[in-house]
Amino acid sequence: MADAPPYHKGQPVGRRRLAANDALCPVAQRGKYVDRKPETGHSCRHLPQPIRHSRRAWDDTAGVFGEFKGDDQMKGISSAFFIVAVCAALGGMVWGIQMAATGDHVLSPAHGHLNLIGWVSFAIFGFYYHLVPAAGQGLLPKLHFALSAAGLGLIVPGIAMAIASHNEMLAKLGSVLTLAGMLVFFVVVLRTIRK
Repeated sequence: MADAPPYHKGQPVGRRRLAANDALCPVAQRGKYVDRKPETGHSCRHLPQPIRHSRRAWDDTAGVFGEFKGDDQMKGISSAFFIVAVCAALGGMVWGIQMAATGDHVLSPAHGHLNLIGWVSFAIFGFYYHLVPAAGQGLLPKLHFALSAAGLGLIVPGIAMAIASHNEMLAKLGSVLTLAGMLVFFVVVLRTIRK
């Protein structure tokens, strides 16, 4: 092993250690090793130089990001939350442009709630359920989505109606449903932490 580079004798490279014997080289055993030295490429003679990052190379970094893999897709309850979040963001942008163009900002409280609850909160919910798949199992996440979506659908027009006609019933109902959805999410988070 005299011709091997110095770091091929047990020194750390990235998140792995290479063995002194070629027979123990991770490349020879699994074909998954990636040298994190872009200026040299992988110096072990088992692979051509330079090595290209592949899906398996990305999967090899899963230890850094928990169970996240490069080919994961947003599915289920997380995608439902994110679809609503993006729709709320688009609606908020168009509404904001309309208010700026007309100079009428009377309904800005409703616009703010659409952005904060619809875009920010729903996006956070979607990210959480995507990053913690166990949290998306069972009835509670579905109840959380139903309450939150209904709350958003009522509170935004409810605030607009309260400003225009002083009828606050719809805004109050939407507020209660939004609060109920957040309480269910609180239970989901506690349940996931205790597992």
